[in-house]
Amino acid sequence: MVNPFTALSLAGTVVQFVYLGNKLIKDGSELSMLQATLFQSCSEAADELLKVLEDLKVKGTDRQWQSFRQALRTSPQKDEIRKIEKKVDKLQQMLNTHLIAIIR
Repeated sequence: MVNPFTALSLAGTVVQFVYLGNKLIKDGSELSMLQATLFQSCSEAADELLKVLEDLKVKGTDRQWQSFRQALRTSPQKDEIRKIEKKVDKLQQMLNTHLIAIIR
């Protein structure tokens, strides 16, 4: 016959094992969703930045005149670049926090 304390200890261990297994699965799915969200946000920021940079590219054969005209158009795009920069900084902070959470 099994000692009641041994049986109770075994039951407690099984409950802990099941609880931790469920927690790992839940945390894993949340982690996967967070990674997908971060990836999507980073991809969007990169696309925005590429679009702004493409608009800044000097096109045509008369480069001096085009460069002058482009310089005049650049001022409003500085705000757009700063906005993207802030977005990327925020994503970097989120990624750092995410990595620290994984390490712990």
